[in-house]
Amino acid sequence: VQWCPTQPSVFATASSNGSLGLWNLASSLDEPISGTEGIFVDKASGSAQGLNKIKWSLDGRRIVAASADRLHVLGMSEDVWKPKGDEDARMMHNLTSRGFLDE
Repeated sequence: VQWCPTQPSVFATASSNGSLGLWNLASSLDEPISGTEGIFVDKASGSAQGLNKIKWSLDGRRIVAASADRLHVLGMSEDVWKPKGDEDARMMHNLTSRGFLDE
């Protein structure tokens, strides 16, 4: 798990099936913004190598993902990395309404 450095409600997950999950807690606590299947990082190899390391760039525009002996750099859209005005408040509301935080 790696939190986005520019967007406090966004984080990425690395999976053993080779997929990258992108989550925005301001949008949903249950569904990743990358879809339920995630983003398969190494489609070209045809094998499902697990991801063993992910890291955001400092500006949040890219994620590096390591899989076995390969390194992948993925560009992120503005929807992922660019902060929006009320996302902090929406994230806190989502966490509080589900009982994860006290009011």
